Amino acid sequence: MKAHTYKSNFNQAELRQSVQKEYATRSIGNDMQSAFAPKEAYNLPNSSYQSERVCWVDIPKDWDIVRAQAHLDQMSKNKDLSPCIYQVLSFEPILTSDDRAFMNTLSSGEREAFLETKKRNQTIINPTTGEIIARSGMQLFRRLFFSNVQKEDIDLAVVRQVSAVEASGFEIPEEKSTKRTQKAESYATADAALDF
Repeated sequence: MKAHTYKSNFNQAELRQSVQKEYATRSIGNDMQSAFAPKEAYNLPNSSYQSERVCWVDIPKDWDIVRAQAHLDQMSKNKDLSPCIYQVLSFEPILTSDDRAFMNTLSSGEREAFLETKKRNQTIINPTTGEIIARSGMQLFRRLFFSNVQKEDIDLAVVRQVSAVEASGFEIPEEKSTKRTQKAESYATADAALDF
């Protein structure tokens, strides 16, 4: 816990959550074809991945660590609440309503600098290789948020898939469908899910 950098009437607390995800080592069905047998019949081993998520939250100025921890413990015991840290992925910097309101007070140059800072802080870097993480050749950005109720991760970095008709540039007659002449190089197939 520390004094808030920008808000003198708040303190900040660092929250940590350990997240474990299970992934099937092989796919037995997809969005087009059903699995022939129940998943359990295949006896596929699962692969698990564990990571630690960290985010900072504003807390009342007069709260200490003991009081903040007691409040978090109380939320965790409430059956209607389930506090968590969730992630948002995107192809562009992730901005909150507060960020957007603040940007409206800035000049054009200040806005650009603000966005560059957000990009730098939200860039996902592979800790082993130091490489910037991308999906379908596009840089990914990540931001973590606290929620006092259970919330699923949000993936906004979805790449539109192109049909074979669209990829060829073939025009579908107007009476059968809307006109589609977009070339395939504008889109790419989404990569496999990222683990982090």
